[in-house]
Formats: sequence, C-alpha cells, structure tokens
Amino acid sequence: MRAFEALEKTAQLKELKEYGRVRATRSMALIGRDVVVETTDPADRNGLYQQQFLHLNCEPGFTAPQGYRFEKSMTEGCVLTNYEPDNKETFG
Repeated sequence: MRAFEALEKTAQLKELKEYGRVRATRSMALIGRDVVVETTDPADRNGLYQQQFLHLNCEPGFTAPQGYRFEKSMTEGCVLTNYEPDNKETFG
C-alpha cells in the first residue's frame, strides 16, 4: 500500500503543477484495508466512504472541514479523507 500511495502522490502533484488542481475528470482511488478501488462515479465513492474507504489527498496544505474524516496516510505529505471539495454529496 505504501508503494501505491507514493505513486498516487506523484501523479497528484504532477496534475497540481500542470493544471493547478487534480483534474476532476480523472477517476479517484479510494483506499480500504489492503485494497484500493478506483471509480469515476461520485455515487459509488459515497457508498465506499460509508464502508470506511478513504481518498488519498496529497495537495499541500489540504485540510478537511469539521465533521469529515481526516487521517494520516503512510506517505509523508498526504492524508486520507472522505471529503472531496468538488463532490457536494460527500459524506461527513
């Protein structure tokens, strides 16, 4: 899982540099216990958040609003969260 997170961090930082944000058209990987699920559907992600999956966010300075999960990841500079700024349906 540590290797996956490191690759995902590299991809996110590249997109932030090139586009100024992680592209919304890209699918998102949600991390569970020893499993990763990738989906482009916000409704699917909301269901996965209810099952305790979390999204890896490596944006420098990112914090989640109160009420959302916000946990340290295995990768320095990244966090695990159930908050997606562009997804108004995200569960807190």
